[in-house]
Amino acid sequence: MLSRRRKFLPCLAILAIAMPHPVIAQEIDFGDDSSRYANDGECDDSRFSGSGMTSTVLLDSDIGADASDCSAAYERGDLTFLANIPRLSVEEIKWGDDSGEWANDSECDDVRFVGPAMADALLVDGVGKDASDCRAAYSAKSISLNPFFNAPADDKKIIFGDDTSAFAKDGRCDDIRFTGDYASETIYLVDDIGHDATDCKSAFESGEAIWQANDLPIKLGELPDEDAS
Repeated sequence: MLSRRRKFLPCLAILAIAMPHPVIAQEIDFGDDSSRYANDGECDDSRFSGSGMTSTVLLDSDIGADASDCSAAYERGDLTFLANIPRLSVEEIKWGDDSGEWANDSECDDVRFVGPAMADALLVDGVGKDASDCRAAYSAKSISLNPFFNAPADDKKIIFGDDTSAFAKDGRCDDIRFTGDYASETIYLVDDIGHDATDCKSAFESGEAIWQANDLPIKLGELPDEDAS
């Protein structure tokens, strides 16, 4: 059985509200500086995204606990404040089927969703392949949509994310939300969703990559055929 990669942290998968900073700034409660990582020049609060964020794993305990770093980066324009997206009806979502390896185990294994009913580890090849589990969890309101996958296919509205992927800025888009002729040569990872912004934005704007986050089936990359001559 394939080993399962670590869970895509829900705190990294939130969509930004599209409104000017001055309006949102009045509504943001940055919290305090009780985090052990406070005042280190990097924002560790998962409610934000952008170049002012730390490149390390975000912790729930740092939410609202790194105020000085996050507020400074936000005022510089290096962060976007994040918020949950509206909840769609069950009928509006493309659920797919139950062809996944971990289908019907009472956990949702589809990275298009986030929440307490999600599996402990997720793989990109589970998209649209755990319909019964995910639909039941969504109906019970124990998961919600992963906003990265609900963004519209519009270059002015897509939240490309940041460049914290290990493969960022290598000239190739490694985010499964996008696909193109290069896809068959790409090994997609959950950890790269929303974290290869520069490469994917460039590929999208040039037409090399197209948006596929709202489509089923998702076009996955393929592992090289070692037996091929």
